[in-house]
Amino acid sequence: MLIQRWQEEQDWLNYRSALVSSVIASALSEKEFQPKDFMPNKEEKEQTPDQMAQQLKLFNALMGGTEVKNG
Repeated sequence: MLIQRWQEEQDWLNYRSALVSSVIASALSEKEFQPKDFMPNKEEKEQTPDQMAQQLKLFNALMGGTEVKNG
């Protein structure tokens, strides 16, 4: 019961910030945004090790790093 109430409060806080974000984004863009566009995705799927490695390679490249391979 307490966990459910806490989750509802978190959802409301997320909605408030998503509402503000959608108004700002809509004002600065020609596209019409909705609060749901800025809400966290609760249906996140677990990443595979290959997907994690790909994300790390991308992050490394964006930060100007170099890839070091063993062997």
